[in-house]
Amino acid sequence: MTNVITIEGAEREVRCDCCNRKLKVGIRTSTLGTIGADCLRAAMGFDYKRYSQGKPDAKWLRDLAIMKETKTADYIRFTRGLPLTVFSFQAAA
Repeated sequence: MTNVITIEGAEREVRCDCCNRKLKVGIRTSTLGTIGADCLRAAMGFDYKRYSQGKPDAKWLRDLAIMKETKTADYIRFTRGLPLTVFSFQAAA
């Protein structure tokens, strides 16, 4: 069984639950708490079908968290054209 990490939103001016680093934008996740984009990338498994480099970049992860926090599901699906599965990632083994 594989673990799934889901982005639930964003928080401003917090500390990373993983490395205790100060963050301008913390990514609130379903399983890892509020962490930084670099720590989230490290916790993600490689997925070459979705991303040519295997993982999304940190800026895209921060943008997703802010979008999830501030926009409605209809805006994300219809205006931006993104499926809601874009917020879920496989955890590294």
